Amino acid sequence: MTTLNKQRVAVTGATGFLGSHIARALREHGATVRAVIRTPSKGAFLEAKGVELFKADLGDPEGLTRAFSGCDAVISNAALAIRGRANWEAYYQANVRGTENVFKAINTHFSGTGGA
Repeated sequence: MTTLNKQRVAVTGATGFLGSHIARALREHGATVRAVIRTPSKGAFLEAKGVELFKADLGDPEGLTRAFSGCDAVISNAALAIRGRANWEAYYQANVRGTENVFKAINTHFSGTGGA
């Protein structure tokens, strides 16, 4: 079994269905997990499992860079699913612009050109 001891992994979208399973599996394999989430009050169930909560929004590249500070890896998992009538602008902002912002923040963090 792979161990991730001493590895700090940030997971965006950690309160969602897939993200919560990713965060818990990482913890079970020894990683320190930072849930990068928009609404920390929704993360109490993860916090109870030893997951660190960090408030950041996909629309804020600087906040994402801070969220990734000190992490060895980032799992970009956040997305907006369309239910019912589509709000295409919200979908585009979260899934396209949000993903671009995550990757900008990853680049900034791991290239050493910024971050906390």
